[in-house]
Parts: sequence; C-alpha cells; structure tokens
Amino acid sequence: MDAFSTNAGRRPLVFLSQSKDDKARSRFDASHELGHIVLHPDTEPGSKLVEKQAHLFAAEFLMPRDEIIDQLPRRIDWPAFHALKKHWGVSLRALVFRANALGRLSEASYRRANQQLSMWGLPEPNPLGPAESPQLLGLAKELMIESGLDFDAVLAAGRIATDVTEDVIQAGSTERPRLQFE
Repeated sequence: MDAFSTNAGRRPLVFLSQSKDDKARSRFDASHELGHIVLHPDTEPGSKLVEKQAHLFAAEFLMPRDEIIDQLPRRIDWPAFHALKKHWGVSLRALVFRANALGRLSEASYRRANQQLSMWGLPEPNPLGPAESPQLLGLAKELMIESGLDFDAVLAAGRIATDVTEDVIQAGSTERPRLQFE
C-alpha cells in the first residue's frame, strides 16, 4: 500500500509509505488521499470510480488544467514529458494520465506511453529526488516552547498522541527536501 487516509475523530489523516522515497510519486499519493478526504469523506475506498475520482482530483490539484493544458504534448514526446516532470514535480505516469484526461493524448497513445513506462520500471528515469518531509509541526512546537506553552499539554488537550507527533517531527527534521509552496 502506497498511502491511505482516515478520519481520526474530526481530524483527517494521511499516511504515506516511507518505502517509496520518490518526491514525484509521494506528492501524487498525498494529493490522491486529499481527494478522498474532500470528495469521499464517508465512502469506502476501493471502487474503480472512487479511485479514478481521487486520481483526477490529484491531477487537477498538482497540475491545474488552465496552467498545464497548453504545455502538454499531443503525442508521446518523452523529452517534453521529462521537462514537465521537473517543472511540475510529478511523475511521468501522472503527466501521461493528465495528458490523456485532458484530451491531449489519444487512448492509443496513452496505452503505448504506459507500456513504455512499465518497461522502464521503477524508479522512473530522472528521479526528482527523495520525498519531501513534514516541517510545520516541528516549527509549531518550537514557537510554542519559545512562547512558554507546554507542548505536551497542548497535545493532550487536543487528544493527539505524543509519540506519533514526535515521530512526525523527527521525520521533518532529517535532511530531506522541504515542501515548497510556489
């Protein structure tokens, strides 16, 4: 399993597999799970329709139609897709999916592109680097402590598990790429 989302009380949570240390794929997985949270808060996952809707949400979230449509090639053009991969921070497979969903690639071209991607295997050519890591929770903890607040008491009041929170903070403190909002 690459990722899953759940509701812990009123808080939605997204879990990403650490075994997939791939920035492009992790970003799409996180956005896909956000799609489930937004579109399917009370739906059991797994149906093809629900998964396709979450994929379409992730594609739009990471590659907005109005921004990317004119950049997508109308035929399989791997140099163009590699440049877009670097620019948009998504996988080649996500770009090919998006190009097909927006009508830029025909069904036949889409199938051929996916066959080529399967032949290349994983990781994809020209990886973007390791997955991004969380940072905001660690920064929030620092600010609370500097302000004289008891971080553990805040967690307890919110019924948030201290050990899980510390694991997330630790994951964000390693020397990995930081999430960038551009």
